[in-house]
Amino acid sequence: MTPVFLLLNFEISSFCNAKCPSCFRTSEFLPEKIDSFKHLSIEDFEDFIFNNISFFKKHGYENLIAKFCGEIGDPMMHPQLEQLIYLASTVFDRIEIFTNGGLRNPKWIKNI
Repeated sequence: MTPVFLLLNFEISSFCNAKCPSCFRTSEFLPEKIDSFKHLSIEDFEDFIFNNISFFKKHGYENLIAKFCGEIGDPMMHPQLEQLIYLASTVFDRIEIFTNGGLRNPKWIKNI
C-alpha cells in the first residue's frame, strides 16, 4: 500500500499586519466578525492534535503535515507561535508556514 499523507490546515490567527489589495480581508465583502476569532488557543490546538493523532495513524496516514496558513490572518501574528510550532513538531512530520514575511527577521526564521 502506498503511504498516504494528510495535510491539516490550521488558521491560527485572524490578525494580519498587511493590507494587500488583492486579499479578501481588504474587500468590502468580508464579514465584519472575522476579527472576533483572534488567535487559536494553545489548549485547543493541543487537544485537537493529541485527541486525533491515533485516529490518523490508525487509518494509514503516515506523512502528517501541519500547515499554518495565512488566508484569514498571518500566522506570524500569533503571540505563541513558537509554542504551536513545538507542539506540532511532536506529532507532525512536516510543518509549513504561509506568511507575508513582514514580521520576522532572517535570524528568527533560521532559528525556527
